[in-house]
Amino acid sequence: MRGLLILSFVLLATAFTGAASAQTQSNDWPRVGAARLVTANGDPAAGEPVWLFADQAKEHQHAHLKALWATTTNERGRFVLRAPYRGKIRRAAVQNDGYVNFEIVAGAEGRSLWYWAFPARWNGSGWDVEPAILPRRIPPAL
Repeated sequence: MRGLLILSFVLLATAFTGAASAQTQSNDWPRVGAARLVTANGDPAAGEPVWLFADQAKEHQHAHLKALWATTTNERGRFVLRAPYRGKIRRAAVQNDGYVNFEIVAGAEGRSLWYWAFPARWNGSGWDVEPAILPRRIPPAL
């Protein structure tokens, strides 16, 4: 199973690092969480592109996925994630007791790549994420 996950990540990262575009995003969207990307030796990974996707298994069968949120890590490797509660995300949350599975894909071709998947629950006014589920520091997957 882990091998399949890594293969999926490699395919996603290869497809998205050059061409991932976020939907029109807004800093008014509810915050999903924040974290830091770190290198394999624990140093901050500054200037890395980061994309947030909603994991919608049925959509993976279709041609092109669009990131909900796109950003770049700051000089300390930090980034903030935001996601709207509307459309497909809202429908997924309604069907799953408020939960939506999100995926972070980060990095650029020829450099380290990061991947993290985590659930978040819509509480009526924002996203709740357990601190242990979205760690403060995310090391590279590859």
